[in-house]
Amino acid sequence: PNNITRIRVSKDRWYDFTGQFRRDRNVFNYDLFANPLNPSTSNPNVPILNSPHEFTNVRRMWDYGLIIKPQSKVRLRLAYNRNVSQGLTYSSTHIGTDAQLQQNWFNTNNQYGFGVDFRMIPRTQFSYDQTLQYFKGDTNQSQLASTPYIVIGPGGVQLPVDLGLPFNTVAGQPCAAPLLGTGFVNPTCDAYLSYIKDYNNRTFQPIERLSFQSSYFKNIELSGGFTYSKSTFNLPKYNELFTGLSSRTRTIIDGFVGSSMNKRLNANADFGATWRINDHLRIQESFHWNNNRLPSLFSQTENTKFSTSMAIAPNQYQPANCATINAAGCPQHNNSSGPDILVGTYSNYWAQQRRMNTLLVDVDINRSFGFHVGYQYMQRIIQNHLNWVYNETYYPTLPNRGDCVGVPLDANNVCNVTVTNLDPGDNINLAEHTGLLGVWIQPSPKFRATFDTEFSKVDGVFVRTDPRSHQTYKLRTIFKPKDNIQINATYHGDEKRNNQADIMGNQHDRIFSIGAFYQPTMMWGMDVNYSYNDINSSTLICYVGNPVAGTAPSCASGYLTFNSVYASKSSYFSGNTFFKPLPRVTATLGFTVNHDNGNSVLLDPLQPNGPLQYNYYLPSASLQVLLAKRWDWNTGWNFYDYHETADNAPTLPRNMHGHVVKLSLKYHF
Repeated sequence: PNNITRIRVSKDRWYDFTGQFRRDRNVFNYDLFANPLNPSTSNPNVPILNSPHEFTNVRRMWDYGLIIKPQSKVRLRLAYNRNVSQGLTYSSTHIGTDAQLQQNWFNTNNQYGFGVDFRMIPRTQFSYDQTLQYFKGDTNQSQLASTPYIVIGPGGVQLPVDLGLPFNTVAGQPCAAPLLGTGFVNPTCDAYLSYIKDYNNRTFQPIERLSFQSSYFKNIELSGGFTYSKSTFNLPKYNELFTGLSSRTRTIIDGFVGSSMNKRLNANADFGATWRINDHLRIQESFHWNNNRLPSLFSQTENTKFSTSMAIAPNQYQPANCATINAAGCPQHNNSSGPDILVGTYSNYWAQQRRMNTLLVDVDINRSFGFHVGYQYMQRIIQNHLNWVYNETYYPTLPNRGDCVGVPLDANNVCNVTVTNLDPGDNINLAEHTGLLGVWIQPSPKFRATFDTEFSKVDGVFVRTDPRSHQTYKLRTIFKPKDNIQINATYHGDEKRNNQADIMGNQHDRIFSIGAFYQPTMMWGMDVNYSYNDINSSTLICYVGNPVAGTAPSCASGYLTFNSVYASKSSYFSGNTFFKPLPRVTATLGFTVNHDNGNSVLLDPLQPNGPLQYNYYLPSASLQVLLAKRWDWNTGWNFYDYHETADNAPTLPRNMHGHVVKLSLKYHF
């Protein structure tokens, strides 16, 4: 349910106040989202019927705005916004296996706004705005959602344990035989005895903006602005503690403590000018500049304990109990075990500067024909630097593992190593050139058509799936054979390409729609609409599989190359009609249907197409009655039905339907 209350109070020339309160309750439980899709061949067979990331969330929002002296030459604006989001949510984490976590969601955002407008010069306005935004993230504790099994721990103590979400014992998840003949959990299986994550984060973001708009000079319109913000993100203390077993690394206890400080500096400037040379010729110039910088620093300390089984307590390192590298009293490592102690700092710097300039010439030949041509240039300069320094300690057994391979040991057979990464980073300079062309025709007052297109080329990409060429086509038509008939048709097409040999990216998004409205009399009328959307994307991907010949250049040996395809073909139809059998009565009937038949490359044979294949129906009806002067009565009904047509999954396809009835009485003051 969604609740909303609004209030507006104003006094001409003195003030204008608006207030609004909203409350939204949202329950999300899409059973396929983050679902491991456990196969039925697993023993035991444990299907996951709800989303591991299910949440129930309530959001409360307050919005207030006040304008003082709205029509004066100096106008003052004040605003306050508050957003509180809280509820019970679920998530998951991975240490050996994936466990479901329960967390109490609670985030608060407060925003204060101040602005002033100066209109001292005719047809010109200067504005200054200051915004202060405070965010408090108090979703600060995550713990295991359930521990439905029992394991025999050290000393024969029975301990509740969670074997995680994935159950595919044929593939060894969480192990080949999770349950013993006694019914207890296999103590050498991946599992969680306990897990807790605790943290609070705070963000402060001040934003300043200075802008202007002016048509003071004859035939010239000017606008521009500059915005600057410096945000700080503070995570003073992060705690994470795991107990259980990750059999691959033999981790049985892992404690992680850290803190982080990040900044985000953002500056934007824009300027636009339009010069109307005469009634037939206009020149438009616009310039946009953006500069972002994100320096960040994270420090951490991690202590890890190791054992071969949840039934065996981990050995604490003591030189007296670990006289030799393989002594029984040493911590029990393997070659995949990480450091016993890690202390380090991690810093990252990311920056992007973007400049874009657009020049457009608009020509109206006469009342029936016109066109525009233009050119747009955009430059992106991207910098990315990643540095870290880790001090690691490796105790025996196997102290020469990980980063300590080949490093000399001290007198106690302990390895201490410092790992550094001083990455010079990426410095990428990208340039994009775009040609603009548009034409409009209006041979008669009954028909008008416009066509716009853009052709873009870029000399490089920052993200692998970014296109190197991009074309956009837009066509819009309006036809009115009579005053009571109107037909609209539109086409929008996006074509994107990246023909590098190891990518071969090809994307398009094509939308065609047509609509008609007919009203023969004031007593009734109707409209019908149809839209078809064709989305398609294909690109080469590399993934783990049996080694095959002919891999793409970017795929290492042992990876499978495949052309990944995503396709969605969606049809939408709606029809509505209204009747006025009596002057005070208006009735409407409508029907909407949406059909999607899409597909995608799914590497998991148990993964269904889900919402890529569905039908959605929505019949509706309403009745409006003018009861008396200033009194309106409204009644509405609709029935919605959503059904996914693909059913080859461990969970049933979603099939949701329901009736919605609205009753309202309105009084006009």
